[in-house]
This record gives sequence, C-alpha cells and structure tokens, in this order.
Amino acid sequence: MKKYTAIAIDDDKVFLTILQKLMDTIDFVDLVETHNNPVSGALSVVNQEPDFLFLDVEMPFVDGFETIEMLKHRPKTIVISSHESSHESVRMIKPDAFISKPINKEELEKILTQLLEV
Repeated sequence: MKKYTAIAIDDDKVFLTILQKLMDTIDFVDLVETHNNPVSGALSVVNQEPDFLFLDVEMPFVDGFETIEMLKHRPKTIVISSHESSHESVRMIKPDAFISKPINKEELEKILTQLLEV
C-alpha cells in the first residue's frame, strides 16, 4: 500500500501533539511535519507537496484562509476547528473535509480513507 504524507498547521501546540500521536497509529499516512506558525507551515506545504493538509482556520496573525491562499499546490485539505461557528465560514476555502476538535482515531481514519477513494 502506498504511504501518503500530511502536514498539519495549527497554533495549538497541544493539539499538534495529540494529532501526531493519533497519526502514528494510522499506517497509510505519515504526518511528516507539524507547524504552529502558518507561514512556515505554508512554506513546508509548497516545498514538500504533501497529499493531505490539516489546517486550523482560526489562528493569530495569519489565519487558515490566508494560509490556503498562499498555496499553489493544494493538497486534500482537512479543516480542524474547535469553533462551531467556523463551519459556515470555512466553506469559502472549500475544504475536502471538516473535523471538530476534539478528534478521535476512528473519525480521522474514516475521513482519510474517504478522501483517498475520491
């Protein structure tokens, strides 16, 4: 089975640690980098061209909307947010999936599998 790659951008370092632990249990996708700075995260996406991008939309200074605009190569984007109000505004960036925090392994694995089937 092909091994896919992912990068995560979120200003919450604790969440990034949790996501890394969850992704370590999913054998078909490697979370190769996590960034709590959206600019360095966007640069990493440009340089590495991952298959998946986990993206928080509500971050200080540069939010997820501005981050996604920086990208020419757009991986399958999974928006992750703890704010229910984000659901409506997120449609502007047309994510491939949306997960509300807190996340669990089953939901994460199901979404990744579904996105690979598309």
